[in-house]
Amino acid sequence: MKKTAQDLLSIGAITKRSGLSIPTIQFYEEKGLIYSIRTNGKQRRYVRHMLKRLALIKVAQKVGLSLQEIQQALAILPEGKVPTRTDWQKLSRA
Repeated sequence: MKKTAQDLLSIGAITKRSGLSIPTIQFYEEKGLIYSIRTNGKQRRYVRHMLKRLALIKVAQKVGLSLQEIQQALAILPEGKVPTRTDWQKLSRA
């Protein structure tokens, strides 16, 4: 399914909605915790469900999980498609 401009958020929109800084978003992407799509102009665009992943990362860090533990947990979620309710349930059980 092709993403439209309405389905994708700029890094500025992601930072505004998540409360995280641009370097933090870039760091999480570098570590494989989130991913982006690049436009023809090489700008990062994020699918909306990355906001849920970012919220999960923030909560997991607050309860003391390491980034490696978070990365292992997020590996349960499908990449390239919106996680379903079942996917999120598998993650929370793990």
